[in-house]
Amino acid sequence: MYGNQNLSDSSSITVYNGKTLEGPEWTFNTSSNFSNVNAYMQSYIFTGSETSWLLYDEYNYNGTPTCLGPSETVQIIGFGITFSWNKSLSIKSIRPTSYCPSEPELTTTESDSSGVSSLKSWKEASFGIVAALAVYLWLRN
Repeated sequence: MYGNQNLSDSSSITVYNGKTLEGPEWTFNTSSNFSNVNAYMQSYIFTGSETSWLLYDEYNYNGTPTCLGPSETVQIIGFGITFSWNKSLSIKSIRPTSYCPSEPELTTTESDSSGVSSLKSWKEASFGIVAALAVYLWLRN
């Protein structure tokens, strides 16, 4: 089910040989990198805001990569569908990535007392900053 708010991220992308999500299809998941693919894509669809996809025009992650990241709306609300009905590309290798190099990384790093780092979403980090500012302003008055 695409766009379900309980499905904030997807484990796969499906690319279609035809426009408008039709024709032969290939599905690639985040549990593996695919270094030897022979697919031709004219449309694609995936859900979630946490995974982007690097598609290469040569085998073994060589050549020019094309990065497909979540749409701006999906990034803002944290869930939904990203798709294109008209994106022609020959795919020879593909792998998931946390974000496209041209996209801002929407995470902050926070360390606990053990020194282990954990990632928090930009939304969570922003809420913490706003809450701290509100407490500061309340105490000032």
